[in-house]
Amino acid sequence: AWSPLVEVDYLTAEPGEIIISEVFIDADGNDDDREWFEIYNTTSRPINIEGWTIADNDGDSHTIAAGRPVVVAARGYLVLGQSSDQSVNGGVPVDYVYGRDIVFGNGGDELFLLQGDLVMDSVGWGDFEPLPRKVAQRLPAPVVGSASGLAGDYSGGSTGDWRIQTAVFGGGHGTPGLPNTGAALPVFGVPPEFWRTLP
Repeated sequence: AWSPLVEVDYLTAEPGEIIISEVFIDADGNDDDREWFEIYNTTSRPINIEGWTIADNDGDSHTIAAGRPVVVAARGYLVLGQSSDQSVNGGVPVDYVYGRDIVFGNGGDELFLLQGDLVMDSVGWGDFEPLPRKVAQRLPAPVVGSASGLAGDYSGGSTGDWRIQTAVFGGGHGTPGLPNTGAALPVFGVPPEFWRTLP
């Protein structure tokens, strides 16, 4: 049956509407099945990322293919990772699993989120490959056991202000699926003077 929600899910997104908001690169100990990243929907509508691609500049690639819509809620988060098994992934609530198709290089790498050939967002760290796709943002040098996350008000798009995360989750420091350390996000419908920056 037709529903407005299904129609909205399949609208094409524009760059800046889905952004990379947090990346966990280097776990304490073995990285296998423990790497993840988070994306954020800056719009007031849900967006379906089924069919999008995760890639780097050196051959890693994964097409998001769950056989169903993979929806990022309006002004919400989605966590993508190597494993959804919290007994091995460090206690991360992973919403979509890309397996070992994507492996982050601790010394340097890139992360691209693509809709077709269109780069929706990208980050790089360390000694990353600058070509063939241009990296939009540089992350801080990875810290073992800690994610890098956007700070400030990224509700309208990436701020470019990346900080090492200090909030504790099961397997390290980060905020998978939640506002980042240092975020100053609006509470929609609440005047700005009542917003707060997370420690």
